Amino acid sequence: MISNKLKTAVLAGGVVLGSISFANAASVLGRYFDTTSVALPDKLALGIYEEVRYEDNLFSTGSGERGGIVFSTGATLDASRARGEFSYAIKADVAYDHYHKFASDLSAPVYTITPMVRYDQGNWDFVLGGNFLHSHTVLDRGVGGGTRSKYYVSGVDATWNLHLNEKWGLAVTGEYENKDYTDGFYDDEDYELYEMTIAPYYVFSPKTKAGVSMGYAVKEYNDSVRYADSDTIMLNGFVDYRVTGKISTHATAGAEWVNYDDTFNDRKDENDALFNCGLTVRYAMLSNLDLSVGLLHKHDDNSGASGGLQQDTDALLGLTWRINSKLTLAQNFSHTWSDKKDGITTDNTQIGYDATLSYDMTKNLTIYGGYEYGNTDYSNLAVKDADYTTNIYHMGVRYTF
Repeated sequence: MISNKLKTAVLAGGVVLGSISFANAASVLGRYFDTTSVALPDKLALGIYEEVRYEDNLFSTGSGERGGIVFSTGATLDASRARGEFSYAIKADVAYDHYHKFASDLSAPVYTITPMVRYDQGNWDFVLGGNFLHSHTVLDRGVGGGTRSKYYVSGVDATWNLHLNEKWGLAVTGEYENKDYTDGFYDDEDYELYEMTIAPYYVFSPKTKAGVSMGYAVKEYNDSVRYADSDTIMLNGFVDYRVTGKISTHATAGAEWVNYDDTFNDRKDENDALFNCGLTVRYAMLSNLDLSVGLLHKHDDNSGASGGLQQDTDALLGLTWRINSKLTLAQNFSHTWSDKKDGITTDNTQIGYDATLSYDMTKNLTIYGGYEYGNTDYSNLAVKDADYTTNIYHMGVRYTF
């Protein structure tokens, strides 16, 4: 799979759809405003690529790191079309990642597919989106480093938006997400998420909307060995501001009330109001320089096996510089802090940086190369060699039809 594809999706400024992730800090409602803020062009772009990368810590371990080479062969699709009341868009990246020698068990097909369909009746419209993913992740186990595993995500979201009059609107959103780890040893990570929100809002101008989002979510795990099932009530205010081609901003802030079922370690924070916020900004600073900022602070489930909650704070800064008509430099800086609330499990901090330089040899042919750095640090953990670092070097060629 193309390196940094998920981060690139956040920074590209196009239609970003699918299930809950940091890439969509504004959740389903923010993605709806992203989708409907511009008219979809008639577009069909097919691409193929070959990428080779070297990873110096394939298994994300704190000691005895082993590096290896990975070949990724894949194809991409970027299509959209609008006809009358209906419009659709789809983005896809499908590849096979081939890991050599001792890491061959990690070899697998990987893909990300995000479709969208919209029906616009004038005084109301309906958007149906999806996110289907197969990839690798590093699980936060905190013993000797991370744990690498393959997983699937299947997500569907829908938004019905009613324009009550020129100034008032009402958006109703629903979302379903299923995450499934292919290694049976990590079945305790599998879950299903159901979420629904109702959001009345006021239109200050064609550029600015503000409102209140009220929601309810249920999260159910495959078993309760590591995590506890939970239900969450959410109350957030939001502001959405967009100037086509220049800036887009979606900000949320509010509170969550989380209740865990059969939690072994009862938390004083449970059922208390937990502050949460989200921010996504894309700003064309200059004609050849784009700035992107993302922030998400919200509760998550404690990965330390105590069955309680943790609060995560994710931040992302991206810069894309089109140096000239052929050369582009894209950089991303990220920081994640996980604050466990059980008093038992250790907090951890993750930082990351990546840079990719691409050169358009022709209108259709692009070559690129780059570097990625990641570091995970556990606070006050008694286990030796839990912290780990990864360095990845990659280069590739892409042809677009």
